[in-house]
Amino acid sequence: RGHTLHIFHSASGALTRCRTKVESPRTRIEKQLYLTMSYTPLSDQYYAGVLDFGGVRILLDCGCDIEFQNLGEKIAAVAPTVDLVLLSHAELRHVGALPAAKARYGLAAPVFATTPTIKNGALTLYEAWGGFRAAKGRAAAKELFTLDDVDAAFDKIRALKFDQPLSLRGRGAGVVVTAHRAGHSVGGAYWRISRGADEVVYAVDVHHARERHVDGTALAARGPDRRPAVLICDAGPLR
Repeated sequence: RGHTLHIFHSASGALTRCRTKVESPRTRIEKQLYLTMSYTPLSDQYYAGVLDFGGVRILLDCGCDIEFQNLGEKIAAVAPTVDLVLLSHAELRHVGALPAAKARYGLAAPVFATTPTIKNGALTLYEAWGGFRAAKGRAAAKELFTLDDVDAAFDKIRALKFDQPLSLRGRGAGVVVTAHRAGHSVGGAYWRISRGADEVVYAVDVHHARERHVDGTALAARGPDRRPAVLICDAGPLR
């Protein structure tokens, strides 16, 4: 049983890039085959990062801060190059840059999330855009994106259920993505990304305890037999 490499999406900004070759348990038994992976966080203020998983580029979350600062600077550089997008929660720091990325910065890749994240994420953007318009003016708000852009972006997100594996096609052929319950928010997900025996888990804003409105994360319940090769997690305060 192999070791897990932990990659922290740190709020301190200390992590800028991590590239590693991860050997899976199966390859040690059979042949010494390696899958090259890298993870590049785009910010230390919100959740967005690019996972290169054996040549398949996955944007993990597409967030921004409440002031929409530097909204397009880093997303614009990677948006045309990614093959798919996975969203974990409906909060602005996870989904806030999606409408602009779709409407302004060339993001054409399919986007996946749970149904509650899709519905609540659109509402989050409506409220945040309205607040920004009230503070900065309608012209400034429309320079970022419009409410039509919000509708267009979230209407096209493909909904997945918890524990429902999705096998990718085309460039991502052989890669399977699965959303699991993260806790913290209704519909919040952590993601398991696998190709054969090689697995990466992206688990940010997870909460282990059951709350009134949502069950705790299923992460610990997966058991040591599902230990991933790489775990990408945040270093925020424990809840």
